[in-house]
Amino acid sequence: MARRILFGICVCGLLYIGAAAVALLRSPVHGHLAAVLVEFSAPAIAAMALLMLSLSFPSLLEPYRFAFPVNLTAPAVFCALTYCIVSLVTTPQSSIEATPEVVVPALAWLDWRLVAATYASQVVLLSATVLLARRLRPPEVVPPPVVVDVHAGASEPEPRC
Repeated sequence: MARRILFGICVCGLLYIGAAAVALLRSPVHGHLAAVLVEFSAPAIAAMALLMLSLSFPSLLEPYRFAFPVNLTAPAVFCALTYCIVSLVTTPQSSIEATPEVVVPALAWLDWRLVAATYASQVVLLSATVLLARRLRPPEVVPPPVVVDVHAGASEPEPRC
């Protein structure tokens, strides 16, 4: 269980780093701290939701190691969660209400180009982590094969002279 929690935290942290990097490259910080916090809150909430989902559904991050399916499925789930969270938070109660000014910076996550760039950066980041984890893993020591002598211990008649 502890391994699953630790792996989920690592994956969600890497996914958030990928999303934050893309958001920073898209719009550099211009001094509006509240706008930056709102824009980065959607991926943070998505990372926490993904962690809770991975603990609830263990097959979501199944191998519990940086391996092939995780580097493609985890970013897809993360981007879908980010999109859903932003669309739920920014949608007003009725169609005649305007989106509140406070959440306008989060609307950037509804742009498919930003979501696609985030997915691509997260796949690259997790794939690089897969390669790094393979290099840093100590080589497995294969024990030498055990040779069993079938005739050992069998008493042979001594030759008579």
